[in-house]
Amino acid sequence: MMQSRLYLKVAEQILAYIAEKNLPAGAFLPNERKFAEMLAVSRSTVREAEVALESAGWITINRGRGRTVAATFRPEIDPLKDLDELELLEARSVVESGAAALAAHNITQEQLATLAELMEYATGADWEHARHSQQVFYQTLAAATGNVALTRSIDHLIHAYFKAASLVPDHDGQVAYLQLVKRGFSDVISTMTDHDPAGARKAMRSHFYDILTFRLDCMEREALAATRAASARERERFLMQH
Repeated sequence: MMQSRLYLKVAEQILAYIAEKNLPAGAFLPNERKFAEMLAVSRSTVREAEVALESAGWITINRGRGRTVAATFRPEIDPLKDLDELELLEARSVVESGAAALAAHNITQEQLATLAELMEYATGADWEHARHSQQVFYQTLAAATGNVALTRSIDHLIHAYFKAASLVPDHDGQVAYLQLVKRGFSDVISTMTDHDPAGARKAMRSHFYDILTFRLDCMEREALAATRAASARERERFLMQH
């Protein structure tokens, strides 16, 4: 595994550790040396993973005091859990398009580099890894706004959306979706590089519109397939009775 990809894998393992231990916001994490021993990687790889997690708003690096779990949304009653995938996508389009405009003002070179690397993993052949990297891309972009309230709100929306949008398309559908994502992420990064707020807002809206169109097409095909299957069952039932 390439070193650049390894730190993303380590970041996933650190998130899994937080979830497994059910650590609350503000809880201290094992230090860099301990994680390196636990995960059998170098301390520099752990350091890269922690920087990525901090950029995405998952952890807080307190210089000289250690790493803590960030104060992310973890309500016992989730007000978004029963919402429809398309409703959540519409909310994300409104909120994250505005956030992209703000991020275009405030984004750092380090965050830009992280987005560019995440785009490659977010469009790779491994579907599950790609989906996770897509989430981290959106979270990193939200963190680039520099607004903690906005970052946490977007993080909550992202998690609710990815949970609702759990359907895995067939191979051709995956290829088409990943191409869509790469085009959208590339356009967003371009506007971020130019520090163009209006362009960033437009690119993000266009990206979400493309996702909406893709999902609606998938739903139409699923509904047609379900109708055909139901019709076939009715024909079979009729023939069996005569």
